[in-house]
Order: sequence, then structure tokens, then C-alpha cells
Amino acid sequence: MVDPAPSGQPRRRLFHERFERVLAGGFAAPRVLAVLSLDLDGLRPIPDRHGRDTADELMRIVATRMMLAMRVQDAACRVGDDEFACLLVDAIDREQLGVRASTLYDAVAAPLLLGGLSLCLRPSIGIAMYPSDGATGARLLTRADAARLRARRRQLAVALFDRQADL
Repeated sequence: MVDPAPSGQPRRRLFHERFERVLAGGFAAPRVLAVLSLDLDGLRPIPDRHGRDTADELMRIVATRMMLAMRVQDAACRVGDDEFACLLVDAIDREQLGVRASTLYDAVAAPLLLGGLSLCLRPSIGIAMYPSDGATGARLLTRADAARLRARRRQLAVALFDRQADL
């Protein structure tokens, strides 16, 4: 499920509520829960160049692509103008997580046609894992954001949170 609605505290709150519900359901080792922070490099000038309606439609397309690239039990919501938070649940290890993040990256980065415009957006994705990187949704999202910023700086598609590099 992906919520493409504009950012705001209610959307962030819904993300954290979903995280807490997943935790309340319990996890048996060796399951991993991951939080991804995804933002879109190059989105900021689009409203100025092509109008707010184009930017809004672009975000709806990105949200749809994310939904199609994610599993039913996963969730995502828009938490900023060009930023999404994703919750990946249920029996994933680091290798599977890398594959799923790459699938999400490819889905979002694929060129799209919108009203005669050909647009390409490059996502930056940061990942933090429960419980090794944090025990709360807020802590995991903060650490996923730090990994995402490193991914953007270094022109990486995906970066896993690293205490030495990101703190």
C-alpha cells in the first residue's frame, strides 16, 4: 500500500502507527523489518517549469509504481514533497532487502511520459533495519534518512545505514 497524499504530520503519524502495529504482531528470529527512506533527485524544479498539476501527477505515478514494486504486506507513505517512507516486513535478509530495494529503485527511475514530457527522476534510497539500527519507527526513519543522504552524496542507488558513515 502506498499513500501518495501530500506530506504533513498526519502522514508521518500513519507511518509510525503502522510500524507499531507490525511490531505488536511480534517477530520471530531471523525475521527482519526494514525502513526505507526514498527521495526523488531532480523533482524540485518540475513545479516551476511545468506547473504544480504536473508535479502532483508525477507523484501519483511514482506512488503507483512503488505500489506495484512492493509486496502486499509492505507499506509506504509520502512524508515530504519528494520523500517517501517505506516499511518492508516479513522474513527478509540483507540480500533479499538489496534485491527489493533495487526493484523499487528501477520502478521509480524508469523514464515516464507525462503530457508530452519525457521525465526521468533518480531516487536515492536509504535503509535502516530493525532491531540492529533502532527499535522505534522514528529512530529507524532518522537512520534511513541519514543513509539516503549518503546515497545521494555518493551517487549510489541504495545505501544501508552504517554507524560510522552516517552518524
